[in-house]
Amino acid sequence: MALKTGENAFIILMETAREDPQIRQQLLNLLKIDSFNRQSMLNTFMEEMRMKGASSEFIEAVSYLKEEHIAEKAIQLITDVRHPVMQPRLLNGYLLWLLIILVCLTVFIFFGNMIR
Repeated sequence: MALKTGENAFIILMETAREDPQIRQQLLNLLKIDSFNRQSMLNTFMEEMRMKGASSEFIEAVSYLKEEHIAEKAIQLITDVRHPVMQPRLLNGYLLWLLIILVCLTVFIFFGNMIR
């Protein structure tokens, strides 16, 4: 399953927040605000970024933080450095491709033996 560009940007945003203490603290301060005020601040921020020419992927990534369950998960992701942000999806993608390759090889070998 391929990630949308906004999802990729969101993962990068989370990884950056985990690596940079200043960005992490700013994001945590924003995420801990009540839902109504967080959404209002994010809407204003997104509009400012749009007017400054920010990429649509970045704006989409920031928009995810307006959702309560995503904001809560983001807090967990950027404060719990024991769990990588991207590895599970990346690992699942590799396993899927490995499975597809194995199936293709099996079919190729099976039909190759039938032709002889």
